[in-house]
Amino acid sequence: MVHIVDLGTIAPDTATSSLLWIAENLRASDVADIAATSGRDPVTAITKAVEASEWSALILEDGLPVAAMGAMPVEGLPEQNVGFWLLATPAYAAAEATAGPAVAASLERLPADRSILWAGATAGNDDARRTLETLGFAEVAHAAHPCSGVEIVSYLSVAGIAGKAS
Repeated sequence: MVHIVDLGTIAPDTATSSLLWIAENLRASDVADIAATSGRDPVTAITKAVEASEWSALILEDGLPVAAMGAMPVEGLPEQNVGFWLLATPAYAAAEATAGPAVAASLERLPADRSILWAGATAGNDDARRTLETLGFAEVAHAAHPCSGVEIVSYLSVAGIAGKAS
């Protein structure tokens, strides 16, 4: 069974060990995205993502961490935009069908003034594309990453925008 656990509600040692385990066991496509866009190692990337996030959570399958996710301000975008990130282990693929609705429901808890969810992934990252499409994101553009020049596909959460507008 899938559970979403807000990182702010669990013991810091538990959060740290869960994030470390996820970072050390990321799916290869997430490791490649991190390397291509930031040049960071997975542990540093997940730590920095959590630190920058307004909200972050663990995705647990049968009590075990399979992914971490969060939402953070995105430099250069209007204030109502937040960047969504999800870093997953290969075990997330098996849980994705049930995790998707739980993740989408947790995103609805973001403040109403954070109405537009943006996400990006390197072109060709089918794992990220599938995950984002499962969550209601739609591909909107391709562009070069501002730092690395790697081709990035941008996604917007169409369902999230519609849900926040009502």
